[in-house]
Amino acid sequence: MIKRPARVVWILTSLFLLIQSCCPITASTLQEEQILHYRRITRIQNQGVETAFDLILTLLLFPPVELGNQQTFEERITPEPIEITKDDNGNRYAKIQISQLQPGEMIDVVYETNLSNQHWMTDKSKLWSLSQQLQLISMENQPSGINFSDSEWVPYLKDEPYISVDHSGIQELALTLTADAEGIYDKAQSIFDYVNTNMNYDESPLFARKGSVSALYNLKGICTDFASLMIALLRASNIPARMVGGYLFDEVARESGQQYWNGSELAHAWVEFYLPGFGWIPADPTHVYYLNDIRVPARQSFAAIPNWGHVVSSYGVEAVTYTLQGNHYGGAILNVSGLDQFFSEHRKLSEEIYVYINQNQRVFFTDAKPKISEQGRTLVPLRAIFQALGATVFWDPLEQTITAVRKGTEIIMKVDEPTIWVDSIAYRLDTAPYIEPDNWRTMIPLRAVSEAFGANVDWVEATRDIRIVLYN
Repeated sequence: MIKRPARVVWILTSLFLLIQSCCPITASTLQEEQILHYRRITRIQNQGVETAFDLILTLLLFPPVELGNQQTFEERITPEPIEITKDDNGNRYAKIQISQLQPGEMIDVVYETNLSNQHWMTDKSKLWSLSQQLQLISMENQPSGINFSDSEWVPYLKDEPYISVDHSGIQELALTLTADAEGIYDKAQSIFDYVNTNMNYDESPLFARKGSVSALYNLKGICTDFASLMIALLRASNIPARMVGGYLFDEVARESGQQYWNGSELAHAWVEFYLPGFGWIPADPTHVYYLNDIRVPARQSFAAIPNWGHVVSSYGVEAVTYTLQGNHYGGAILNVSGLDQFFSEHRKLSEEIYVYINQNQRVFFTDAKPKISEQGRTLVPLRAIFQALGATVFWDPLEQTITAVRKGTEIIMKVDEPTIWVDSIAYRLDTAPYIEPDNWRTMIPLRAVSEAFGANVDWVEATRDIRIVLYN
């Protein structure tokens, strides 16, 4: 790297700052906005023989995200939390209180929100000016770099689980990689280049989630190991850095036109490092790039998030999505399961219809949303509601008839006919089943089929909830 005299750097950077003061230059350009709907379901079931009391579920929520490339809006958490807190990393948590859970009972805790997501693209033509500005800060003021001695920076410079800053091998490699670098930006880029071109993705238990020291010596691991090594090297170079956890929608997912994704298949981790005057800058060292069959640094993933849809869910080392605590378990055996879901649409939560069975069990409709007919009847996709009611359903595509059986009761309906047969007795409907033209899902009247199976159905106007109580 060519070293320029400090005086020349000062003149160039002063000119850059003068231009920026008249016409502000940002390090990023936000492009290609995407609206996503997110739903996380945490189901708690008491599989024991005694009642569980005083349960507190702490649920991870999406955090505020800097640079404006992700915003959450229209959040809904059910049951309603008693408190929302924030940790030292800026992660948000909702605390949900469950007074009791009887043997065999289950409850669905649901977090829903809409995300406005834009990918973060750096304008590469401005990187030279950015680098020169940071060189000035380092060379003119503090030759060893910015002094991040304030307590607020300590968490981003010290050891933590899986990130070993003080390890001799990490310290030695960091010094080697940054020896000829001028300023924070160049140091970070040199570290990124090394991790990005030397590590190999390997999901083997021998290397996955083993942290920075394992990555240092084995040069293998998954995204968290790539990130852990880069963060350790950055911190060893006195550059504040942190891990970012979330989800990655790649180009394949984008081009497939897919409408729904399982979040567990999109889980990802990457890095942010801090540049004074610019804030937290992203880098994703996991992506590998080849040029003419030669592996070269994937610079499009440094100081940029080029892929469509990096969704931030937490800061710090892999924050857990939930924790469950309770004072009195006794003979209660609690089973907790979770499901992350993304939908490529904007769902206005204030206009959604929410269906619950026996108070706590939420019915989820992934392929079509409940709708209200002109007669004021709620219609829902047939298969989801019958499965939730514990019924077996049969669909005859030729006759377009629906047959469902639950505990000896049989009901039959036909598309576009306002009649329901319950154990061979016909009853008139004011709203007929129909096929939704947008997705070819068969929609059926919720109250009619629920009451045919002996359930009680209530509509709660304030929250747009439908409560179904099954008596047998």
